[in-house]
Amino acid sequence: MITKLTFITTVAILPLLIGCNSSSSTSSNVKPQVEQVFRSACSIPMQGDTPLTFTVEEDTAKVSGVVCEGSPAAFSKMLAVHTSLKTLSLVNIDGSADDNANLQLGQLIRKSKMTTSIGKTGHIASGGTDLYLAGTKRKWAEGAKIGVHSWSDGVNDGSHFPMSSPEHKPYLDYYKEMGIPESFYWFTLNAASASGMHYMTYDEIKQYGMVTEQLDALGITPVPASLSSRYTKALNFDRYTSLQAPNGKLIHIISQDKLTNNQIVRARSVLSHYLTNYTSSEYGNDKSAVTNKMADNGAILLLLNGSDDGTNPASELDGQPLYQNEIQVEGGQWYLSQDYDHRDATFEEILHMVHDYGIGVDQNESFLGALPAYQDEIRSAQVTALTQKIWGVGDENQNWIQELTQENSLSQEYLAAVVDSYYGLWGAWNVSEASESSSNSSDSQKGMWGIYMAKTRAEVAVEDPLGLMLMSKFFPPYLMYNARIDESFDGKFSLKFNSSKPYTNHSRYLKDITLTGSNDSDVVVNELDNVIMGNSGDNMIIFSGDVDSYTITMISNRRYVIKDNQAGRDGRVTVQDVEILKFNNFIKVL
Repeated sequence: MITKLTFITTVAILPLLIGCNSSSSTSSNVKPQVEQVFRSACSIPMQGDTPLTFTVEEDTAKVSGVVCEGSPAAFSKMLAVHTSLKTLSLVNIDGSADDNANLQLGQLIRKSKMTTSIGKTGHIASGGTDLYLAGTKRKWAEGAKIGVHSWSDGVNDGSHFPMSSPEHKPYLDYYKEMGIPESFYWFTLNAASASGMHYMTYDEIKQYGMVTEQLDALGITPVPASLSSRYTKALNFDRYTSLQAPNGKLIHIISQDKLTNNQIVRARSVLSHYLTNYTSSEYGNDKSAVTNKMADNGAILLLLNGSDDGTNPASELDGQPLYQNEIQVEGGQWYLSQDYDHRDATFEEILHMVHDYGIGVDQNESFLGALPAYQDEIRSAQVTALTQKIWGVGDENQNWIQELTQENSLSQEYLAAVVDSYYGLWGAWNVSEASESSSNSSDSQKGMWGIYMAKTRAEVAVEDPLGLMLMSKFFPPYLMYNARIDESFDGKFSLKFNSSKPYTNHSRYLKDITLTGSNDSDVVVNELDNVIMGNSGDNMIIFSGDVDSYTITMISNRRYVIKDNQAGRDGRVTVQDVEILKFNNFIKVL
């Protein structure tokens, strides 16, 4: 492993280049071959290491090797030949044999406004990490290794020098130029000795603002070969994602071609929410058995084009169907208006899959789930709700109840009604919508099309206390996923309930959100200790009180924690990549 050198000296950059393309004479009517490979000319012995090499493919150069004094010249020559180059894909860079050259190269990369990128099998360390930080945009895929350690003068590590020592200045100046907090430099000195290497954790990478865009952050891929013979392109299946169970098996999510990526992510997020541990709850404290059962039982979520109208042939395939016109995305127009002409069935349909394949259903030939005791309680609450006309009410619904009885689906449909109301999915349903879909306008005061007596969490507590108890034993009180606010959103997104904004019946239970796209968007916080990620537009976060009642702490570059010192109001809010904090009496520009 090549380590950083201590002494930064003025070294003349040799304008030499050893190209890997062989040259040959050409006739006047043959176009010369454009050079694609650029290798650094190194005058010092490389001890078996490969000099830093740039290999150009269209608008990207793949970069591997060790930086030496000829690396800036190689980079400059490459840019002179390939003027449209945009991205440096860092494949494997162990470090630098010349720190002066490494810092010069980093400055050239920044001056050229390059994007640096490292894929999931990529490896950078020491000076290679410094080059990555030179990108104006820095892309990273989970699994890529980023190594840091102290430099050494051959006798002492950098951590042995006083903080006031001039030896630190070139590095501190460099990180300042790259917009990286000074704390990162001191972190590298103490993370590992010059003879060792510390590979940064995900939290450390985030803490120091090293990544501006996570590659494949959505986790959506083409349908894998193991599934594509059944879920075919001819049936319009084109994308895939999954959740991995603790036993290593996958719960597959397979999508047709008309769904948006945000819809796919939303479906996966809701599934993840149901399967995330709810600490201190009776049955949800450790959900690994439920998740393992789902994978063992072959649970598959099918995201299908259109609506559930019987016209999609893929609905006959194995899997729990959820249709395009049943999946809202936070911040989308349908979500904001809460249009019940085609309601959000995401929570209901995915819960059916979790119930059938993971929790388990009684009164079948065998019990396939992991929580028979919980299902006993669900069944008891369902029987009580049906008997006492809390759920399944209305003469017009009795044929449906008979069908559910024959299918042994009563407990699943009852639990879904409770969950929908518990998370605010029916809170905005009003009289005019009820009168169009029901013979009784008073149904607007109920949930699930008037079938369930409660349409809000507060009403569940009054009308169905057994249902509320079921929630507390498995389902967390807020949504456990980070919601991606649709890129079309433009305005003020509220996490706090506001009776004039129908969607806040549901958004009040969101804790963490990520603004996407480039529109200037603002966020009103709630009491749930929010984590809010900004987008590429200008974002303002809006608080409830005067600025003096909050403590504002900068954690790292572009990341702040704002703690409300008044209990029960705005909690502890973490923001990343936002521009403005708005208080009742003050606007703070970050």
